Amino acid sequence: METTPFGNLRTTGPDIGGVRPHIGRMASDNELRPQAPFFAPGFPRSVAWLSLTIVVVSLVQLLGPPRLTLWLMETGALISPGTFHGVDRPLGPYAPYVLHVFLHGGLFHLVMNMTAMIAFGPLVAKAFGRNETGFIAFFFFCAVTGGLAQMAVFDLQPGPGIAIGASSALSGLLPAAGYVMGGWRRAVQYSVPWLIINLGLAIGEVVISLPIAWAAHLGGLAGGFALPMFLLLFRRR
Repeated sequence: METTPFGNLRTTGPDIGGVRPHIGRMASDNELRPQAPFFAPGFPRSVAWLSLTIVVVSLVQLLGPPRLTLWLMETGALISPGTFHGVDRPLGPYAPYVLHVFLHGGLFHLVMNMTAMIAFGPLVAKAFGRNETGFIAFFFFCAVTGGLAQMAVFDLQPGPGIAIGASSALSGLLPAAGYVMGGWRRAVQYSVPWLIINLGLAIGEVVISLPIAWAAHLGGLAGGFALPMFLLLFRRR
């Protein structure tokens, strides 16, 4: 991936995502049809506004003045604690577990992740019915599980590391998509290819120092299996 003035940039790379409208039944044919255009009637507002916010913040980070870019990185990036002891965290040490999804390593990284969000996000969001907050909560839950996994790996590594990108959370959409489409069996089927790819990336990091945050992907992937719990909680409300 890219390197930046902030050290070895580990982006939660260009990725995948992906989604059960009601627990106990399969998605209907209408629910599985291609999603409506962005912001068109029928397109979930939670996906649209979350995507727009990520794009705006990422563009400010990528194209804004260096001082603002530095502040955003210090605020939201997952940073190896063993390397950057003096980094000021304006919103505290826990904010990056959520905020890293709003930062990206380049325009290509941003476009790939937002393509995945628009392609798979609506199916997950529609599983929550009219409860717009359900998808948001699930998305950031996967971001947090991805961030925790990445920081755990950072703790074991001696070198510098910075991880940013929405694909920690987007990885959680894969098992969620499978669950919507066909229950637990399909959730596992959707997840296995991404699991294998990221295990390969982990080997690549050891062999050729490949700077991709595979641990964040795997953590987000694991978090995606919690979708039924979120559906139960938010659909009851």
